[in-house]
Amino acid sequence: MYVYVCVCVCVCMCMCVCLMHQYITLIFISLYIISIKNINM
Repeated sequence: MYVYVCVCVCVCMCMCVCLMHQYITLIFISLYIISIKNINM
């Protein structure tokens, strides 16, 4: 039972980290594009 709970928690953490990583990457890319547009203007 405890092992099952540990595995579930580990999987949930991994999913959260993966999702956050994608989200943060998207934010950085959008900020980078915005800064480039500002520099060009």
